[in-house]
Amino acid sequence: MLIDFRELFPRWNIHPKGVLHVGANVGEEAPVYLELGIKNQIWIEGNPLIFLQLKKNIANNPFAKAFNYCVSDKREEVIFHISNNGSQSSSILELGTHKIAHPEVNYILDVPMDAYPLKEILMACTYQNPSTRQYEGGFMLCDFLNIDLQGAELKALKGLDEYLDNFKWAYLEVNKEELYKGCALVGEIDEYLAGFGFKRVETKWCGNTGWGDALYIK
Repeated sequence: MLIDFRELFPRWNIHPKGVLHVGANVGEEAPVYLELGIKNQIWIEGNPLIFLQLKKNIANNPFAKAFNYCVSDKREEVIFHISNNGSQSSSILELGTHKIAHPEVNYILDVPMDAYPLKEILMACTYQNPSTRQYEGGFMLCDFLNIDLQGAELKALKGLDEYLDNFKWAYLEVNKEELYKGCALVGEIDEYLAGFGFKRVETKWCGNTGWGDALYIK
């Protein structure tokens, strides 16, 4: 994360009940969440090669759960491209200007996978209350959304559908250049989230690379 949550949260009076972190990698942010008092954590990571490490890294928190799913805006077969920088640039999209911004990074392995919309993943990971016919469980406690999917952030948002209304804050990796081929640019994400009442209030760009992190508040 480009913006330290220990500074960001008090600056914007952010006090989440729980966090849904999509594009978990190995859960580097887990200790920071705990430091900020956020025990309820749901982690979703597509790379099966690092998933066990993710589970180990959150094992000290009984309120944290991790799920190995590849995320998109619909059910589809994808190629998950695994990068050589600890999987930090892994994506279902091909590299675009990323090759110029970070020439040291390349894909070293392609893994065919089934991708699912985020709404379906959350429904599969929870349960349905027979009296209300509503899906409940851990993710219903999450009101802070963190998505870091290397260009596929808008796909994840669209796949979340009406469950996006559950969240008060959203922290996303955003692009002002096409670092990944076909990725949504920050203006498109602004427009989509505005339809759910969110406004981008803070952005930090990673130098002149064309990508950064942004905080949206409802």
